[in-house]
Amino acid sequence: MEKPTLEMVVQAIDVLHCVVPNKTPEEREEADKWLWKLQGSVHAWEVADQLLHLKRDIRTSHFAAQTMRTKVQFTFNELPVATHQALRDSLFSHLISLCEADHAITTQLALALADLALQIQWPSVVTDVISKLNDSRAKVLVLLEFLTVLPEEVHSRHLRLGINKRREWLAVFAGNCVTVLSLLAQCLSQGAGDTVISTKVLFCLASWVKLKKFPVEEVAQSILMTLPFEVLNFLDAPQLMYDSATEAICAALDLIDGQDQYVPLAKVLSAKIKELVPIYEASVETEDIARANCLCRIFTDMGEAFLFHCIHNPQSELGDLSIFNILLDCTAHPEKDISDITFSVWYQLSDELYKADKDDLNQLFQPYIKRLVDILCTQCQYDEDNDDLHTNLARSDGPLCDYRYGASQLIRDVVFIVGSLETFKDLYSKLCKEGQKWHVTEACIFLMCAIAPSLREEESTVVPIIMETLLGIPEDSHLAIRVAVLDLISPLAEWLKLHTEFLDKVLDFIMMGLKTHVISSRAALAITSICTFCQEPMTHHLDGLLEIVKAADSLGIAQDAIIGLYKSFAKVVCLMQPKQITDGIGKLCQVIASLLAQFAVEGSKPEGDPSILLDRLSAIFRNCHLKGNIEEHPCMPVVAQLWDIIQGVIYNYQQNVRVIERSCRCLRYIIRCVKKSGRSLLLPLLSLTITIYQNHKHSCFLYLTSIIVDEFGVIPDLQ
Repeated sequence: MEKPTLEMVVQAIDVLHCVVPNKTPEEREEADKWLWKLQGSVHAWEVADQLLHLKRDIRTSHFAAQTMRTKVQFTFNELPVATHQALRDSLFSHLISLCEADHAITTQLALALADLALQIQWPSVVTDVISKLNDSRAKVLVLLEFLTVLPEEVHSRHLRLGINKRREWLAVFAGNCVTVLSLLAQCLSQGAGDTVISTKVLFCLASWVKLKKFPVEEVAQSILMTLPFEVLNFLDAPQLMYDSATEAICAALDLIDGQDQYVPLAKVLSAKIKELVPIYEASVETEDIARANCLCRIFTDMGEAFLFHCIHNPQSELGDLSIFNILLDCTAHPEKDISDITFSVWYQLSDELYKADKDDLNQLFQPYIKRLVDILCTQCQYDEDNDDLHTNLARSDGPLCDYRYGASQLIRDVVFIVGSLETFKDLYSKLCKEGQKWHVTEACIFLMCAIAPSLREEESTVVPIIMETLLGIPEDSHLAIRVAVLDLISPLAEWLKLHTEFLDKVLDFIMMGLKTHVISSRAALAITSICTFCQEPMTHHLDGLLEIVKAADSLGIAQDAIIGLYKSFAKVVCLMQPKQITDGIGKLCQVIASLLAQFAVEGSKPEGDPSILLDRLSAIFRNCHLKGNIEEHPCMPVVAQLWDIIQGVIYNYQQNVRVIERSCRCLRYIIRCVKKSGRSLLLPLLSLTITIYQNHKHSCFLYLTSIIVDEFGVIPDLQ
């Protein structure tokens, strides 16, 4: 790219930002591409410097500042070492001259100067910048911005700094920590009542506190620690100021985590944070979500910071367990995005108690976990008046679905503290209350699904009673409840293996679900789980299972769930005698073959996708595992019947990569299944492979060939 004139650059910026009238979207896109190309060229250094000197308007200055930051960050190696000093002085000059410009411009320049400082030899950067940017309010604001980003940028993965260089800079910053904190205190004293200065100071404080190199007792009692709490107690404070106070406190809390040297700071923070509870309650009442979010973050970080003390010294000042009641109130917040902030504390508590493995500790925290389960049960409830729920039950996205998934994972993690069976029973008791509304019942069963995998298979006192009740719900029950029961059957499938007396009732309930299109896929998943763990008992229900598979498409079952049904049938039928296996697999494949045959007719391309049917065949043969040694594989007669159809599909769709890949995948699983019994397929299979590969270099045929060699190459008379 040739060096452009300043006028060309300014004109392109004006076109991009619609300053020039009557420009088409294509012309604006062209201007954007040209400017992007300019930023990647070596000429960008000089152009950006000239634009910053020009100070034409916000648009050009912002483009120039952004370009300068990008160049310093990503292509600093373009500049010879001799120019580093000049660039430093130029950036300093621009930062001073534009100190009253738009905040976005000064931020980009501050980042550019910080990134430059970290890549050159400038150990006195902190004191140099402080000495030149402290004689006016505008300059102080820029100074605070620079001091905020400087220690943050040392961790930037975009800068080409080695680990030793980063450590050197952290040591330099540690030596300047007291100087910076003194400056921040001075700024607060001189700018008392200036919310903008105070906000900048608090953000800067958060950056430097993370360095862990400051006089703890002095800072704990200074204005730097009292101001954030004054801001948080003032509900009319600007939101950005509220955010800055939150960042400062959270940064301080991150230091504690059982570290003795921070005990003075921890005691101050503990006392002051507990005083914020009424402010949080007020934010909930006034539905001030932003402030409630900030306070919830603080309570959560406090819980994490003091968790060590709570577990190992619960009688101490820092081990006060009342923090868990505060956290539970936050978990109960109606906004799901605020509620799930606290999940990290409960996970950490679970990990620590699991490692400790002490019954007395578990008993200490059981009341909090029981209340947590109750709260999550409430939070996971659907809207009682949601009219669209019936049609959207199959959906697995959305804020509530995400929250429910997170809550179920959390329950699964913490349930051992109270006991799986005890919690399972408590949830059941809650849903059995007389006159209980459908959305409460559904939420209880939903959380029971998370607990079910941790129940003992031999449990025979509580679970049978619960299963008897849930399987007896009428067909006209709310669909959400029926779905929840179907979802509960899946994790209890392993339990059913030792309690087969319930199998008929479970299958009847599933059949009831299969008849309802909205929930048929969930019913199919339940069958798949049962067939995985109860294969032997399911051999007595093979005819019914085959009928379900045949009718799967008409029942509205999702494709993934249909694949699961085919897998299930294959696993179960392979436990039977060879003749029954041949008959069962034959009937199952006939369902697919009758549909796939239309795609094998030469020159015919009917509507639909043969890949779906090929995937179903793959599922069958991939899961057809025989027990014992059988000379002739019982599936071979079925494979012989399928061969002409699969071959026809490959010839007919030889240019379709998707279909060919699925066909080769299907053949791979067939070969792996029948092994040496499929030797009669060897010659036609190789002929097919060579013919198609000569015309279309599908790589999947190479993999298929390697499978052929692997399986048939060990047969002596074929070597």
